[in-house]
Amino acid sequence: MIATPSLSARGSPSAVAPAPTNNSSTARAARSPTPVALTGAILEIDGYNVLTTVEAALASAVMLIGRDGSYRDMASMHGNFKKVAETPKAITLIGQTLARYSLQSALWYLDAPVSNSARLKQLLLEIAAAQHWLWQVELVPDPDRILAVSPAIIASADSAILDRCPRWLSLAREVVEEHLPLATTVEFHILSPTKRGFGKPTATSRNPRQPKFG
Repeated sequence: MIATPSLSARGSPSAVAPAPTNNSSTARAARSPTPVALTGAILEIDGYNVLTTVEAALASAVMLIGRDGSYRDMASMHGNFKKVAETPKAITLIGQTLARYSLQSALWYLDAPVSNSARLKQLLLEIAAAQHWLWQVELVPDPDRILAVSPAIIASADSAILDRCPRWLSLAREVVEEHLPLATTVEFHILSPTKRGFGKPTATSRNPRQPKFG
């Protein structure tokens, strides 16, 4: 499902938003634990946000590295989930990365209003069961509200969540660096705001293809 997040209710989880200030980026980075610190931890996952980015990397899209260290992509989605060939592979790579963390638990949150979220939940649980991964998947009206105030470590690149949650992990970055070392990455910065709004990014990226549901 490379076409994702630009949900009208949530904004755009993976899609690029105005870059944070240096101060906010530094504050975020200070709250991101190393993988070693994840042993025995509870990880709550912003499902569409993480999955979309890994799918985009598998489809050879450019990964944008924010000042906070998060990997983001230029994919967009409008209220529906579209499964593509990369979806099972992306889930598997995420699972393999999570498996080496020795987590206490991994809980995925998916947006219930997004069409086909129930199908994605089923796919996540099927792959997890086949690999003996102890995952939970919840469909909720607005994952952002839950994740932003959760005491758990949060896997997301959504700035609205990262600015509020106590600890977070750029899971997409961990997956891409471990399994897709040849992925194209660029440092992403936004020019200073102007009277017309934020300037254009200094690094550009093409959108991944927008496939049909399969």
